[in-house]
Amino acid sequence: GNWDAEEDWNTVGDLGLEQGHETEAEREKEADARRHADALFKWLQLDADRFVDEIFGGAEDAYEQAIDEIAAIRTWRKATEYIEKEVFGRNRVDMYDEVAVDLTDQLHSYFLEHK
Repeated sequence: GNWDAEEDWNTVGDLGLEQGHETEAEREKEADARRHADALFKWLQLDADRFVDEIFGGAEDAYEQAIDEIAAIRTWRKATEYIEKEVFGRNRVDMYDEVAVDLTDQLHSYFLEHK
């Protein structure tokens, strides 16, 4: 009955965990990305509502996902490719609009200071 199904599920879950051992390097990389994301969210917090409204059409989850992605990128050159395509392109925002320039400037200054 239900008990067996639950037990099977737990076994599968346990097996999945055993197979998915992360290396120390992977864990460190993930922690580093998380630290960068947290720092970047703080860096942008004063204008976050404006960026969400004017660039992401009010979609806070899309903003958060984009910032997570940008925080994981190591170089400004790669970050600008992502920003142009996945942020401005996807949201049909002119990269020369004031709000777009403000976001780009703030991201650039973050990269200069933290990367």
